[in-house]
Amino acid sequence: MKTKTIDCVEMKRLGSIKIWEKLKDMTLDEELSFWKSRNNVSQKERKEHPNQRVGWVAPHRPTKEPPTTKTQNSSSRKLGEEE
Repeated sequence: MKTKTIDCVEMKRLGSIKIWEKLKDMTLDEELSFWKSRNNVSQKERKEHPNQRVGWVAPHRPTKEPPTTKTQNSSSRKLGEEE
């Protein structure tokens, strides 16, 4: 059986990069509109699927540089393995 390796921190950072790419050139008003519409989508999804968890990313102002996907402590361990 094949074992999947999961790097949750890297997944989170890749998601952050995607959002950063969308927000980096927006004005504050455009960004606020983006988050309001995203909130409406999330509320609709929760109503349609009340027993299913829906992912949510906290809003933040993007910096001039995109988030990185590497850290000093990042390692590629298999799920369930200890350090």
